[in-house]
Amino acid sequence: MGKIKNFCRRYGVDLKTAGGWKMLLRRMGRFAARHKGNVLGAALRRFRQSGVAERERSYAKVRAACAPSPETLEVYARAAERIGESVSVVIDANEGGEALEDLWGDLSEQILPPREVVLFGGDALSVPEGVLRAPNRRAAYGMLTGDYVVTLRAGDRLEKEGLFVLACGAKGAAAVYTDHDCIVKGEYVRPFFKPKWSPDLFLAYDYVCGAFAARRSLMAETADESLPHAAFLYDMLLKLSEQGEVCHVAGVFFHLMEEGASDAALALLRSAAIARRGEGARLQTNVHGSVSIERDVQGEPLVSVIIPTCYTKNYIDRCLASIIKRSSYRRMELIVVDNSRGSRAYGEKRLQKYGCRILYIPEPFNWSRLNNLAAAKAKGDFLLFLNDDTEVLTPDWIERMLAEAARPDVGEVGALLLYPGGAVQHAGGFLVERGGGARHYYQYASEASEEYRGLLHLRRECSFVTGACVMVERKKFKRLGGFDERFAVVSNDVDFGLRLCAAGYRNLYLPDVRLRHKEKVSRGQTGERAGAKTAWQVWGCAFCLGDGYFNPFLDSDVDTPQRDLYPARYAAGGKNAEQKASKKSKIAFCTDGLQEIWQAEPGRAALLCRLIAAGTGADILLFGADAALHGKILSKISEPSRIEAKEVPQGGHVQALCEADYCIGCAEGFAMSAERAGTPALLFGRAAEEKSAAGYVSVKKDACCGGASDGGLAGAERLGAGEIWRGLERLFYLFPRD
Repeated sequence: MGKIKNFCRRYGVDLKTAGGWKMLLRRMGRFAARHKGNVLGAALRRFRQSGVAERERSYAKVRAACAPSPETLEVYARAAERIGESVSVVIDANEGGEALEDLWGDLSEQILPPREVVLFGGDALSVPEGVLRAPNRRAAYGMLTGDYVVTLRAGDRLEKEGLFVLACGAKGAAAVYTDHDCIVKGEYVRPFFKPKWSPDLFLAYDYVCGAFAARRSLMAETADESLPHAAFLYDMLLKLSEQGEVCHVAGVFFHLMEEGASDAALALLRSAAIARRGEGARLQTNVHGSVSIERDVQGEPLVSVIIPTCYTKNYIDRCLASIIKRSSYRRMELIVVDNSRGSRAYGEKRLQKYGCRILYIPEPFNWSRLNNLAAAKAKGDFLLFLNDDTEVLTPDWIERMLAEAARPDVGEVGALLLYPGGAVQHAGGFLVERGGGARHYYQYASEASEEYRGLLHLRRECSFVTGACVMVERKKFKRLGGFDERFAVVSNDVDFGLRLCAAGYRNLYLPDVRLRHKEKVSRGQTGERAGAKTAWQVWGCAFCLGDGYFNPFLDSDVDTPQRDLYPARYAAGGKNAEQKASKKSKIAFCTDGLQEIWQAEPGRAALLCRLIAAGTGADILLFGADAALHGKILSKISEPSRIEAKEVPQGGHVQALCEADYCIGCAEGFAMSAERAGTPALLFGRAAEEKSAAGYVSVKKDACCGGASDGGLAGAERLGAGEIWRGLERLFYLFPRD
């Protein structure tokens, strides 16, 4: 029982809640899978997957938990008066013909009232006073004057903060979209929590489904009016994305009667977009029935395939044999990096039959350095880095990866990797705020899995791909300076992918390129802890802020995307936080009530403080009853000059808060102190439950941060730095400092 308690404490599981035991079993299944669990681990993983029906049943409770409080809605209403963008609404009543009473009610209750509402079609439907009528779609759009346009269908619904959130998140973009769910027999089901804008994914799959606002001034001539509603909106967003940025705001604000058109109905629109963009691509359907956009290789560039090896268990032989036997692309050079530190003649004699170049580098194993040295000797215009424990399964794998890697805006290209038993090992990577900071999509899932809209079988953007099989153009590799040699064993691929994203490139995962990967069998797990520690030092802020391609409403504790049973409310966006905070001078952070997590994870606490200080441009005032503890935190922070620690007894909170422009806290009485000081506050835990501050934003109200007797440490662990950051971003927007 003691081990279970420790497990719960470590992973933030509260067995006193209704879903606590299910969460425990789910996390145990994940733990068993990562640690080579046998029958028990497999059984627990099956139990985890069986929770889909329960997630659907619990969605109503999650919606209720995520709904903004009346106090927050009042704050939104005050902020709406300062929003520069306006939103118009067009309603297509030609399809469906459902009654519009519910939608009229939604529009009349909007925190940000629509500039105008125009309806076309549905001549027999009655409309409220003030709603304009148009004879057709084109005439309806011609009557609009708002900055952004939302197009709905009769029967759709909109959350009361929907237009406000769209206006906040637009940032002057060509379009802004949100998550959505479906209306079936009067109930909201099948929520779809989407990634940030992913051009390749959208071209293959309409994941936006019309839940977006378009910038009126950039709306090009729309498609033929005979197009159905869903196809019309898909075509519109394709054209808008060619004119400017497309933004995403997480959260279900649209409720749709129908999700979108079929792939067959959209095929002509995709072909037209490809022709319009001059990409020289063609549409195909892969073995799983998903749309695939295929491109031809321009010319016949040389590809350098670089494979480090220590000759463990003949893996390199099987790898090279599969490349030579199964690859249809022939203009490549094979470079084997011999890191065995044994007899050089042994390696040369053994691999001579494969016609490969051998670089003998007798140094301690450092994956990044070995590949950098080999890349410097390579002759190819494209570099393909490969692990020696992989085997090729797709004959045209190089052509497919090469065609994508050659695109000017694409950084690295990765493949679908499978374990020898057939389960998925890698389908792209995403960032998390724990462990090593990164995970693989769909790991341990079946290759035939259709979970979460079948994203496993769709090419899509991701933050990084595994270094076990990755192709990148040489000039892009050189621009970044190659792999970071501080990452000797792990996290080198995460670092490289994130640097490519920071340089403005997109990283692609290709599901139609398949390799078998045994993973770690040739080197073991030596050096993983050091690599993860370095990754947190370099990319800790990115891990805390979350992965834009992995929606914050998804459960980051599992690799197959599924809705989180315990999500945090994601705040409306607005402008970039750094811009919003440019006039802010000081943020007061009350650490009372957080002593246990500060003591247990001082490094994480220090990272949070550095994140707030660096990201907001503000000075941080850490105050509380334990000055020595604050000193311990400050010793972990690289820029302590911007962070001040002050020992303040609980009765002196008001005076400390008066010194700041904003404040953060969870201690009992903190909300009342913030109200007395007149300082806008970010509240969580017990402070959020009190709701006493006149101007406040709350996050994760279930995160109680008291003593261990009431599960305080577990609650604090559930409250991530990313949630605090998003809460601050919302605070800056709603309470701008004059």
